[in-house]
Amino acid sequence: MGISMKAIMVTDGQILGLCESTSQLDKTVQALFRGHDDDCYLADYWDGIHYVLTAGNENSNLPLSALKRGDVEFSGDVAFSKRQPESTHAIYSTTVRDLAIALRQITESTLRERFNKPRMLELNIYPGRLWAFPDHEDDGFRELMLYYSRLRDLVAKAAGQNKGLFFIRYEDW
Repeated sequence: MGISMKAIMVTDGQILGLCESTSQLDKTVQALFRGHDDDCYLADYWDGIHYVLTAGNENSNLPLSALKRGDVEFSGDVAFSKRQPESTHAIYSTTVRDLAIALRQITESTLRERFNKPRMLELNIYPGRLWAFPDHEDDGFRELMLYYSRLRDLVAKAAGQNKGLFFIRYEDW
């Protein structure tokens, strides 16, 4: 596999609690990570989804850059980062609502136009195996859209419940 991502619905209070008590971060991340009912496994498609959502702009702002940055970045905690080297971040419910609106406005045809395999290969967008095979472009896009749909559905559900999202990137072998 590679570097996978999971998005999990949380309350703003849970996010604030983690900000105030980084000593509890490891335990909370492990608890959130295991068997959470309101999660969305994006496998290693998160980077490709980020690419098509932001039109390849690595410096894009929230809400569309939510897969790579958040309102709160937990990986800035040095001790935590040594144990969890991949990015862990969260977005508050207000950002989730903005993201839900933005995702409703982006059409599949827009995402298809932004699906630029040669550029994605050049930039080493994850998962590279999908972009490397020109004969399977439709399969790659369909698979990406499957994970995008999962994300869009979770964001809509979180927005409807006034919840934030916690994003965990991890090595999945």
